[in-house]
Amino acid sequence: QRRRWCETHEYLLKKITYFRKGKRILFKSPDNTAKMGMLHDLYPEARFIHIYRDPYKVLMSTINMFEAGIAAMTFEKIPPHEQIEDLAIQFYKRIYTQYFKDLARVPKDQLVEIAYSDLVRAPMDTLEHIYDTLGLPGFQQARPLMQAHVDSQKSYRPNQFRLSDSLRQKINRELGFFFDHYHIPMQLSEGE
Repeated sequence: QRRRWCETHEYLLKKITYFRKGKRILFKSPDNTAKMGMLHDLYPEARFIHIYRDPYKVLMSTINMFEAGIAAMTFEKIPPHEQIEDLAIQFYKRIYTQYFKDLARVPKDQLVEIAYSDLVRAPMDTLEHIYDTLGLPGFQQARPLMQAHVDSQKSYRPNQFRLSDSLRQKINRELGFFFDHYHIPMQLSEGE
């Protein structure tokens, strides 16, 4: 299965590279977080940017997406909300368990981890930090285009969800290792 995935991925990359006339490819896919070690094995010179985020917000958004997707694509009975919560938490836990195992395999100069909150607060400084850390050329040339994109997003407002006590407790119980790794304080009760 791994070999077949690698062959399919390689074929896809060749097609994209041909279409993009050899330009550097940037993949943004949460499932690649759990495949970082395998991707490093396939492409030892690849660079990795990992944007980590408050797990409460990520999971509330993921649960919302799962429920909307299931409702739109099934004729079957929709699973109970609590079951979807558990599925989302276990999915997140598996991704980060593997990602943290893979961290030791990727050289420090090929990986940069940034907090989503830093990207939102200071996008241009964060992007410059990414370029510098990974030794990527062209930041100054790309700066005006990036700034124009940042400026175009000023009115963006993320969805707002209410974190229930039961979901907070599940997240705290299952993802303590994530909070510890990124030094993110857990919310022990509503409003913390």
